[in-house]
Amino acid sequence: MDVKEELLHWIWSTKRLPLFKMRLVDGREFEVVNFGVHNDLGSGPDFSDGCVQIDGITWHGSIEIHVKSSDWYKHNHQKDPNYENVILHVVLQHDRNVFYNRSNVMIPTLEIGDELEEGVLKKYNYFRANKNSLPCYPMITELEKIYLISMLEKAMLSKYDKKIELWEQMLFTDRQVILWSLAQVFGYPDNRDLFLSLIKNFESERKEIGEVVFPVDEVMTKHVMTPSDWLVMRDRILKKRNVKYQWKTGGYYPSKSPSYRIEQFITLLKTFDLTELSRCQNSLEMKDYWIKINAELKEMGMGLGKHYLDRILINVIVPFFMWKSRKNEDEMLREEALLLLLETKSETNKITRIWLENGIRPENAFESQGLIEHFKTNCSVKKCLTCSVGTKILSK
Repeated sequence: MDVKEELLHWIWSTKRLPLFKMRLVDGREFEVVNFGVHNDLGSGPDFSDGCVQIDGITWHGSIEIHVKSSDWYKHNHQKDPNYENVILHVVLQHDRNVFYNRSNVMIPTLEIGDELEEGVLKKYNYFRANKNSLPCYPMITELEKIYLISMLEKAMLSKYDKKIELWEQMLFTDRQVILWSLAQVFGYPDNRDLFLSLIKNFESERKEIGEVVFPVDEVMTKHVMTPSDWLVMRDRILKKRNVKYQWKTGGYYPSKSPSYRIEQFITLLKTFDLTELSRCQNSLEMKDYWIKINAELKEMGMGLGKHYLDRILINVIVPFFMWKSRKNEDEMLREEALLLLLETKSETNKITRIWLENGIRPENAFESQGLIEHFKTNCSVKKCLTCSVGTKILSK
């Protein structure tokens, strides 16, 4: 029977065992009072705070799960003091007795191999063997959409939470959040690191002239800098860092080339007003502000296309207001940022095309963002047992 330990964890967590008719391997009757709390950290017993009654005596402690009982010794648990309070050893196959390290007392062991649901095993092995981009295809297309929406919302919010936590760890200001987000968009897909490097240098080599921030340069002393001046500064920074020839320039239309994007990016920084953006309170104001900025860029011959404008709304404006929402404890601002995603057209890229080929079409940016993140963190690595859709299919 080809079963991974992760499936046994899920089966135990969801209580999918007929324990009422089972006995321990030594024949004793038992009752599970508390299945315990799953340990997601990977260190220590699989479940903590469990409770089991054996022969009328109540035991509180940890529960450990293995494919074979001999895995206890294979994993050297007998040498780890964290396992001395294990009150129940749950195994698929009992191939040897396991004893507490400091005594000759056998650890209570429950063998569950004969009681696993055949349907669950077949679906799980199908997930693992399926070579389709989506392990659960075609079963996912048969689910009610409410389960998909729940999956997408969880994935999308997790993505923004991770971004915000990173910005908090790096002690970012509002301005730095915007700069870094913009740099990632303008550098996508091949020059993202170089754009971020440009921002790092810009952030670390600047001085303030009145209320305006300019890069430090012994030659450039004028208060008003043109896009060409910014490009000169860019070239000097790149030369100093020896990365001038690392930019990927091939395969781009002139309007999408790195050199054009850099000039467009620099022009945008001169046009952008963080204070005015921060005053926005709803999705309409957020979108209108960016449309106004793009109109100014167009007057300078540096306008963004509709596709690029949407990318900035999705990857810069929404994360920024999610960040502001957490920082200011403003739940309404968060809802308006999410509403902006619902009002923005779905992205089209290689990941959304995978979903489309498998019968899942995102209706807006809210759904496409969720599909992209979920595919990266779950489907591509077959984490079906941490996926609400995967576990729903297994449970049916």
